[in-house]
Amino acid sequence: MLFSKKTKPITLIIALLAVFLLTGCMPDNYTSEAADSMTKAHSDQVRAWFASNIPDAKITKLSAKDSGLDLVHFIGGYFELKGSEYPYAYDFDNDLMYTGRNYDKMLECAAEEIAAALALPVSRIRLDDPVVEADTLVENIPGDIEGTACIPLRGCIPENSTPEDFAKWVICDGNGDPVSDVRFKAYVDTIPAYDPAIFDVLKGIDKIDYVKAISIGTDDVYHVTYSRNKAESEHCYMQKLRDDLYAGYLYDSEETYDDDGALTGCTSEIDGQDPEPQFDFDPDGTLQLRIPDGMARPAVLTKGGKNYISVTGSSDTSVRKWSNGIRQENCSYLPGGPYDYYSIDCVFDSTGLMLYFYSSYMEEKGNYSIDL
Repeated sequence: MLFSKKTKPITLIIALLAVFLLTGCMPDNYTSEAADSMTKAHSDQVRAWFASNIPDAKITKLSAKDSGLDLVHFIGGYFELKGSEYPYAYDFDNDLMYTGRNYDKMLECAAEEIAAALALPVSRIRLDDPVVEADTLVENIPGDIEGTACIPLRGCIPENSTPEDFAKWVICDGNGDPVSDVRFKAYVDTIPAYDPAIFDVLKGIDKIDYVKAISIGTDDVYHVTYSRNKAESEHCYMQKLRDDLYAGYLYDSEETYDDDGALTGCTSEIDGQDPEPQFDFDPDGTLQLRIPDGMARPAVLTKGGKNYISVTGSSDTSVRKWSNGIRQENCSYLPGGPYDYYSIDCVFDSTGLMLYFYSSYMEEKGNYSIDL
């Protein structure tokens, strides 16, 4: 026994806090015996389902599922089929199975639905893996129901639907579908204007992200997130200073629209300021960069292999270490090129250089002394 009957309440509380601090998590609300009991009670149902529906499958893992701290009314695990392994989750209250055997096909169908609605080749769509969620009962002690929980069933779709039908439901229907957030990026040559009608076609989509290659030498919108009645835009104003150095800044703006798509408002992080970046070099090669005050974020394309720093010129005169926008390999969503794709959705004509930037949560004065 971990605690004797003489343990004082305050001692017990302190001991539990110590467990929490040492492990970094709260203890489960159920015992391993409860999980084993639930597994044994429903394992025959799982095996019977596979025998009737995917007889060639070999179950490799079978156990009760939890929602983090609570035991839930699902049995899950993995199975092998034709040399591949897939996840599964079985809702034993409703005799409903979710598996991953058609998940990739569903992703293909979902991307095709999106591409058709946006009049783009499917090769221009990068779809994040949507996660199916299911409401289920919580049972921490077998027979003792303690409410409900919503659990993610990653990499699975329901077996009572085809991948084509399920993809269409999730992307185009949006009426009670079990995927709460479908995110994707559409790579385009030119970002289209806001059109509220697209959300009436893609009813299951809350946000549409468009990305284009950045044009050097101009204030360019390279990434827009459209949602109903709103457009959130990311701008890049980058100038070429020499073959191995580009410099400028990033900033955001936002537009709002009425239900008919008419513009009703616009805000920008550089409102009322000259957008043109200013450059100068000290004799030692240090770059002096001037950009608009406020929340605009300085950025440079330059040689890699060094931790780039700058004196900000803000009120605290801090020295900042810049972040590295790492180049993404094997990206070919845009035709032509070649392009360099960076981890913050910046796409440039290929230079072989590294993208460095920093973001501040405070307003800056816009003067930067950059040690290259």
